[in-house]
This record gives sequence, structure tokens and C-alpha cells, in this order.
Amino acid sequence: MEINLKDNIFYKSYKNKLDLNEEMINFIFSNKVDKVLYKGVPKDINYKLLKKVIPMSEKRTEPDMVRGKYFKIIDITDNEPYCVIYRK
Repeated sequence: MEINLKDNIFYKSYKNKLDLNEEMINFIFSNKVDKVLYKGVPKDINYKLLKKVIPMSEKRTEPDMVRGKYFKIIDITDNEPYCVIYRK
């Protein structure tokens, strides 16, 4: 499942690591590796990157708010174990 997070930043989830690796190979062959912001287990992402990719309406945000919004996105994708966050 692919979700638009911000202007041109997308979150895409995968049921298994093989599908994620196939997508990464497609990024490599299309010469778009620099577009990938994160790949791997969705819950292992660091807070600094989360602040950049999760749209928040307020300038000062609580870390729990940002993480809460991100975990809602993970819930929407049925808690699939792998993801990639990239720019289009």
C-alpha cells in the first residue's frame, strides 16, 4: 500500500522482505537510489527523519504527537513488517 505523506514524499509498505528488495532493485536500475529516505522495519525509524516526513500543522510539536501520527499510518497499512519512504 502506498500513502502520500507530504508534497512528494511517499510511504509504501510490504508484507515480506523479498518484495522490499525487489523494489530497491527497481530504484537502483532506474537510478533513483538517492530518492530513498528510509527502508526497513517501520518502527525502527529515527525521530529526526520522522519530523521531516510527517506533516504537522504546528511549528513546535511534541515527539509523542509525531510518533502517534506515524504509528496511525503504520496501522492503516495493517502493520506490515517492512516499508520504504521515498521521494517521487
